[in-house]
Formats: sequence, structure tokens, C-alpha cells
Amino acid sequence: MAVYLLKFEKGHRGTGAQGHRPAPRLHGSTVPLNHKAQINFGFIIAVVLLMALVIAATTGILNMLPSIKREAQASALEPRAFVIGKLLLEDPGYPAEWYSSTVQRVGLAHYNSYSGKTVLGRLNSSKIDYINTISYNTIAHQLGLANDTGFRLRLTNASGVILDINLSSPGATSSVYVLQRALVIDNNSIANATLEVWE
Repeated sequence: MAVYLLKFEKGHRGTGAQGHRPAPRLHGSTVPLNHKAQINFGFIIAVVLLMALVIAATTGILNMLPSIKREAQASALEPRAFVIGKLLLEDPGYPAEWYSSTVQRVGLAHYNSYSGKTVLGRLNSSKIDYINTISYNTIAHQLGLANDTGFRLRLTNASGVILDINLSSPGATSSVYVLQRALVIDNNSIANATLEVWE
């Protein structure tokens, strides 16, 4: 139990100079007791407001984290999407003039057997027909994709969808990178290629 000594100002008994009693003070203190209580109450309010501000800022940052994480994952998918796009759309595959029974790695780019070079920006219609007969899992294995990476390649032209390679769609929480290109099929028609890659 604490014992407080009250001290009154010297020369004033009963009432102060204006008819009021002076406020009691703690021994050795220059601040009256009722003012100390006000200082403590103001300090408590300031601490509560600071805590509320810290909680609000932390909540705001935590709410932004999922979108930041998705953007970082999508950025990490970009190089993988470019490799898959290059292998499927800019490379003839192996062997360069493959058929569905001889293919070791698919690629849709047109290969000029006379010059021995790949014709960039041009797809081979026969390879498009052949790749439609090969399963998604076989294509993914030939591209060296891990099980956690999915992709969808869709080719469309004026008449509609001419190729759609996919096993499933990305989940609602998946990070997806989309790559789009315009290509020519056998110098006849323009095709729009859309490649989606996710994990």
C-alpha cells in the first residue's frame, strides 16, 4: 500500500488566492495530482491511436501481398513461356520434317528442306494436323515440362479455331502468363497464336 504525502503551498490555509483550494501535490512533484492524471490519460490515447494506425497499415500491406505474389510468379513464368513459345512456334521440331509417327519433339514452324533452314513466322499446316493427333502429356514431356507447369496453345484464323492444345484450365489462384503472336500458315492464311503458361 502506497502512502502519499500531500503538500500545500506555504501561507495558504484553506483557500487559495482566488478563493479556491490549491490542488494537492505528491511530495517532491511540481505537477498537481489532477494534472498528472490528465497527462497519463493523454498518453494512453496517443498510444491507442498509434496502435490503431500500425494495425491499419499492417492490414493494408497484408491485403496487397497476394496480388504482389501473383505478379512475381507471373514474371517468373515469362522466360518459361518464351521458351515454350519458341519451341512450338519458331522451331520445326525434331526431326525437322516430322510426322506423328516419327516425332521426337514437336514444333510447328515451317522447315525449308532445300535451304535447310527454318522459315520464321510461318507454320506448317501438316504439322498442325499431326499435332492434333498427339496427346497433351506427350507434348509436355517432349518439351521437358515439369508436372507443375501447364500450358495451352490455341491457333485461330478467319474460319475459327484450328488448334487447341490443352489438358486443363488454370486454377483460380494460378499465376498465368499469356503470349500472343500473329503467324502465317503455309503462305495462305494468317493465324493468331495464344499461348498461356501457368503453374
